[in-house]
Amino acid sequence: MAAPKSSAKRKEWNTDHMAEAIKMVREKKMGYLKAAKHFDVPRTTLFRLCQQNELPPEEAAATTLGRKTVLDSSDDDEMILFDTDSEPEGLEKRTAPDTEDAECMFCHMLFSNDTQGETWIKCLMCGLWAHNDCAGAEFETWICDFCK
Repeated sequence: MAAPKSSAKRKEWNTDHMAEAIKMVREKKMGYLKAAKHFDVPRTTLFRLCQQNELPPEEAAATTLGRKTVLDSSDDDEMILFDTDSEPEGLEKRTAPDTEDAECMFCHMLFSNDTQGETWIKCLMCGLWAHNDCAGAEFETWICDFCK
């Protein structure tokens, strides 16, 4: 059974007020509850941010919740973008092999000796060719049994 969702909204707070509250708690001039009420900031957030002793109050107040970024901005250039509107590069359909010496990976017949005009298909992973009948491919794209 799923936990019931809370209908309470997160309390919004000012980072300057939070920084002052953190400063007061760290200097032991106020407790968490009194500082939270006086500066109108969430008590549990104040408690969590006060625990970050290595950060000055201003930086601690500016931190946000959530996951830290895994990739920095230098990795953006190396990321591969996929165009979903067009077919991926290297996606082979049922066509003729690009060389006449292509060999069917199942029956070992050469494309140049194929006089019946059978349909050939290329494996997306290894790039080897096969007769469509030998491969038993049901779709336009195919991955051979050896690569699966």
